[in-house]
Amino acid sequence: MERFTIWIDDAVLDDLRRRLARTRWPDQPDGGGWDLGTDLAYLRGLVEYWRDGFNWRGVEELLNSYAQFTTTMDGQRIHFVHVRGGARDRYLLCSRTAGPARSPNYCRSSRR
Repeated sequence: MERFTIWIDDAVLDDLRRRLARTRWPDQPDGGGWDLGTDLAYLRGLVEYWRDGFNWRGVEELLNSYAQFTTTMDGQRIHFVHVRGGARDRYLLCSRTAGPARSPNYCRSSRR
């Protein structure tokens, strides 16, 4: 088991922002929207948010405020956050998130 700290290099974030800014957008088919896949206006807003609005360093800081570790189980590298319960009679909770966007929300709820 090894301690883990999240740090995304500035060059990686800069590259991501440049690639998002260069997105080549298709035309929205008439009557398309969600019926034919992802609504173009929604996707443009999402890309704009990831490019200009998402607080990468703030999320890193939040996630790094928790004890994080990596280990190997059955040949797979596993990343996990260890949070001790506040109750006297604690239960073990093992939870898997759906992806990195879910982790900050999960961590915030663990402090309630």
